[in-house]
Amino acid sequence: MPSYVVHADANSVAAIFVGDPIYSGGQSTINAIKNSGYNTVIIGLVHPHPNGDLYLNNTLVCSGGQYVGTDAARQQWATLKTGPTSVNRVEIAIGGGSTTDFQNMNSFFSANDAARIYEFEINPPNQPTVNLCKNKPATANQYVDFYGPDLAVDGLQNTKWVSNVGMGNQWLQVDLGSRQNVSTWAIGNAGLGASLGYGDKISMNTSDFKIQSSDDGNTWTDQATITGNTQDIVSGAFPAGLYARYFRLYITKPTQNIDTKNIFKQNLQALINATGADAVNFDDEDLYSSQLMIDLGNMVNSMGKKVTLCPFDHQSTWAIVKNTLGSIVDRVYLQGYGGTVDPGSWKNAMGMPVVYGFNTAYSPENTVATALSSLDPTKVSFAGAFIWNYDQIQNNISVNTPAGYAKAIRTYFDIDTNQALNKYVWNNGSNVTPPSNAVDGQKNTLWTSSNVSGDKYLQVDLGEFRTVSRFVARHAGAAGLDTSLNTKNFKLEYSMDGTNWFVAYTVSGNSFSVTDAQMATKNARYFRLNITTPTQTTDQTARIVEFELYGY
Repeated sequence: MPSYVVHADANSVAAIFVGDPIYSGGQSTINAIKNSGYNTVIIGLVHPHPNGDLYLNNTLVCSGGQYVGTDAARQQWATLKTGPTSVNRVEIAIGGGSTTDFQNMNSFFSANDAARIYEFEINPPNQPTVNLCKNKPATANQYVDFYGPDLAVDGLQNTKWVSNVGMGNQWLQVDLGSRQNVSTWAIGNAGLGASLGYGDKISMNTSDFKIQSSDDGNTWTDQATITGNTQDIVSGAFPAGLYARYFRLYITKPTQNIDTKNIFKQNLQALINATGADAVNFDDEDLYSSQLMIDLGNMVNSMGKKVTLCPFDHQSTWAIVKNTLGSIVDRVYLQGYGGTVDPGSWKNAMGMPVVYGFNTAYSPENTVATALSSLDPTKVSFAGAFIWNYDQIQNNISVNTPAGYAKAIRTYFDIDTNQALNKYVWNNGSNVTPPSNAVDGQKNTLWTSSNVSGDKYLQVDLGEFRTVSRFVARHAGAAGLDTSLNTKNFKLEYSMDGTNWFVAYTVSGNSFSVTDAQMATKNARYFRLNITTPTQTTDQTARIVEFELYGY
């Protein structure tokens, strides 16, 4: 038996991309994914269309800011991270090869939806040429450098206030200094500048806005609401007898453009909610725009989600994205596929180890460990591995299986966690020291049975069904005791109900201080060590320092 123990690293990634089956395959497919051994499931590919709609492969799933896919899929996605399951993270992937997804997004991310106001006027009764706003203190919730709010109240038609792009509702506020009786208002829009040759366009005229009044600058009352404006100069009348000190132009649609970016954002939020996604994966293979990915990353971050990147070339572009977004990006999935992509180079460029990708069309499951080892035997370049994709495996299930690939990754990176740690444990017979010592994670405590003849067992209740493929028994020598006290003969047994037991693994003639064994995968709630010969001598006392069960 081996005398070494490899410590598990539960932080390594074992991920798989899943396409149509995760939407249309039903609960049986979801359960198969949950039981296959991956800790991360990436749903894809999601394709943004020019109008902001989102398609999951060829199926429309989000439109008009709403999830429009099937309720069955949404309900099934909600179970992905509900035990028993190996999955603890879900992502949605945008893009992919041979698509125009990032070009589509770029068209509405780059749409210039800034507000442009050349003049904001408030007039007293019967004096239409008197502008009460002129040269009064003006503020705005946002503006571009050199285009501050004061330029909208300076009485000049060749200056303007310009807001930032893509920042939601915008407002311009004026303090008249005291309560004034007002009668009419007027707005000079971008088209005014267009007619004067200042580079703006009629399509940039403010479409939807409100004129609001306040006596304290905090509580606002709508006095006029305009929708669908197209005019360069738009004006209107206040209710008769209105007095106020503060007036605000509150803009909800700054241009004539359809706000496709906002529709896309609402659709993306709807899909995140429907899938329970923890992160959004960027697979830009058509545009390679660092600025677009940065803007998209900030949008995802505003939703409280992480960003992951999925490159295979254009390293400098992806590095700019990673370095700019910083901790917003928490994983890089490197499309290694053909085996020619250097993970060490990408680790250095991205500032973090990569999750290395295998395409099942090129890489059978039995080649995963060899390929990873040949790329970097030290493993320092890797944060785990991922598989592309579930759909392809299902089409050739006689050769490889999703669980087979997952096991290859989990074994290479030793991802499985000790399911027995601090679980409820008991034994038959009496004790010198308690059985809880054998599942406390400490190497200096141990369970010690009484010195009586007969078989002795140490039994653990995992609390729910778990998939176990490896166990570790640390015997007396592991705590510094004489190795003659190491357990000699024993069995690992498993049970679904705690009553009916089956043998999972048999050890005979052991003398090592640690037994660390891979075994055929078992899915059960109860496991026990059934000890028939507790030492190398006639001593009948069983001594177990730690009983560990690795799986998910």
